[in-house]
This record gives sequence, C-alpha cells and structure tokens, in this order.
Amino acid sequence: MISLVYNKSDRENHLSRITGHAAKAQRIVIVSGWIKDAGVELLAPVLSDAIKRGATVVVLSNGKKDARQEMSEQGAINRLCSMGATHHRVCKPYLHTKLHYFEMPDHHYAALIGSANITRGALIENEELSTEILGSLQDEQHKQIREYLSFLEARLSRRNITVELAGSPTLTAAKLGQLSEVW
Repeated sequence: MISLVYNKSDRENHLSRITGHAAKAQRIVIVSGWIKDAGVELLAPVLSDAIKRGATVVVLSNGKKDARQEMSEQGAINRLCSMGATHHRVCKPYLHTKLHYFEMPDHHYAALIGSANITRGALIENEELSTEILGSLQDEQHKQIREYLSFLEARLSRRNITVELAGSPTLTAAKLGQLSEVW
C-alpha cells in the first residue's frame, strides 16, 4: 500500500508516522542528510524504547566535507549513540536521501521516502512530503528498498565515512565490513 504523508496537523505528520512504525519495528534504518538536536529529541523516546526491546537502529547523516558545509549536530549524534544506535557519518558522497525504514517482526515493513530530515521543522512544522510504503518483506517495493540500502552500504564502505557506536571508539570505513549485520 502506498500513501502520502505530510505535516497536516499536530497529530497527523511525519513524526506520528515515524514513531508509530518505530514502536513496532525490530530494525530501523534512518537515512537523513541533516540531524538536529530538536529532531532527535522528538524521536528519542520511541527509539530508546525500540533499542531496549532489542531493535537495531542505524542512522546515516552528513559529515562535513569542507569548511563551508554545515553538518549534523554533534549533540544529536551523541544522543543517538548514547541510546545504543549506530551512527554513520557520511562525508563523501554528499548524502541527500531521506529514508525512514522499519522492518517488523511479522515479516512486513514500512518505509517513508521523501523530503523530511530529522529536524523539528521537518518532522512537524515544515511543508514536507513523503511517500509511505507498507508491505511484505517479499514484495517488489521491498526488494527495491533493500537493493538501495545494499547499494548505499557498498558505496559507503568504499568511501570516507566514520561509524559511531555507543561506548565504542569511532570506526573507519576499513572496519565497516565488520558491521554489515546491522544493515
């Protein structure tokens, strides 16, 4: 099933869809060019609960390519890592994808693909539009999403990225292959 998500009201917005799916997911992958403190603050309760019940949470966001480029806020990254999420800081190539992927224990998935980064504005205030896809892990749309995630993983493993884990030193791309099970 495919539907559109936009920030229609206080109760019907990107935040409500993301938290609704995350509350049930066993695996969560968030790909967002920008992650800001206020956005993580809104998602922290549901992501923390997901991690406590054993869900895997992987987040990818932009790092700084050069002195002119803004990057995700370090406080937001630290908060995610302190909860037990894995964060991949992508420096090259520039990461513009906005994908919120949720794999459920009943062999179904949900994905939001659109314009919403992990910022307060994008989650509840801005004019953002995403396509929400719901389906079985066996359907064609899921196959395409998994292909993209595999493509992204392979591309990033050859590029300039770092991986941040709670309670662990920062890892370089050379050690990334050891983490493939989180995908």
